Amino acid sequence: MSNSIEIKNGTTVNLSAPEKSAISLSVPERSITNVTIGGLKAVGRADASLEYTQNQSSKVWEINHNLNKKPSVTVVDSGDNVVIGEVKYVDNNNLTVSFNASFSGNAYLN
Repeated sequence: MSNSIEIKNGTTVNLSAPEKSAISLSVPERSITNVTIGGLKAVGRADASLEYTQNQSSKVWEINHNLNKKPSVTVVDSGDNVVIGEVKYVDNNNLTVSFNASFSGNAYLN
């Protein structure tokens, strides 16, 4: 059985379950979450991420990610091999990755 609750900013919701039961809570990407369980409080923000595809072979990848942060970057070539490049952050929404050779693949930002 699954129930959904829409929670608006500033709303407090109390969830309860029998002892040793699990409660699962999902929040949208980039939402702020304050959770208190048994006196323990967790405060955090769901992290945003992006998978970028570079279709055309290039030595320099210019990535506009709009994540509003300087994300970690992992690059793989078309064979799923991790490739090391030089990451330069232009600002909190743009970066470039430079390589020794041209290739296409994917960049994973988080």
